[in-house]
Amino acid sequence: MTQFKVGDTVKVLSGGEGVITYGPVNSTYNTYKMYVVKQDGDDERTFQSTDLTLAPKFAIGDTVTSTSSGCPGTSELVAGPFKSTFQDNMYWVAERSDGKHATPYEHTLTKVAAREIKVGDRVRILRATFAEHCHGKVGTLTATDGDWRAERGDVHKFRVKLDNEGEPCVAEVELVDEAPADTCTYDGVTYDLTARYRDKDHDHWKFTGEFATDGTPLMTIYTGGHDFTHTLTQAVADYGPLYKI
Repeated sequence: MTQFKVGDTVKVLSGGEGVITYGPVNSTYNTYKMYVVKQDGDDERTFQSTDLTLAPKFAIGDTVTSTSSGCPGTSELVAGPFKSTFQDNMYWVAERSDGKHATPYEHTLTKVAAREIKVGDRVRILRATFAEHCHGKVGTLTATDGDWRAERGDVHKFRVKLDNEGEPCVAEVELVDEAPADTCTYDGVTYDLTARYRDKDHDHWKFTGEFATDGTPLMTIYTGGHDFTHTLTQAVADYGPLYKI
């Protein structure tokens, strides 16, 4: 019988994965061991040891490094794990950065942690219940701690601000590496973020190079001996129209 310990990541027979937070303890009649497991989006629950298996250390799609000489740099796992014919070791098929493939043993692998997704990041929507038309669209992350659920256990913890398309609750996103846009369209007017603008009072505005959490460009104005920063929408509403210099 497999023995687990606190902190182990396990697969639950009824579906999903979780982390053991307490155990083992004996069942009422000492017939089996019990463990407390916390799954994402759910309360802690008690399981028999026979209902649990250790979760795989790696998964297809993981980015890894390896101490194997045949797998330099970072690679992506594309198949596996497989048990070796001649040794009691598991190995994976990894696609190297040069497009070639290698078969490193599992014990030589280290998973490369993905960069944490944070508010203000540009992300692509992968899954959003009741907002399926947004799948694949790119926007700015405005929240990561939401608790809206499409159904029990299906937490949509992200909110993503899309350009002129609302701000849906989202279950899954991925980071998008993209350069800041050189233009921004607001209320039917396209603004050049590399240019300077003059407002109705003849004060000058320029893009700071940063964005608000909703993705709106931040603009700065120098007036009265001080710099003031506003979003583009605030600048247009309070000081507009803005004229390109």
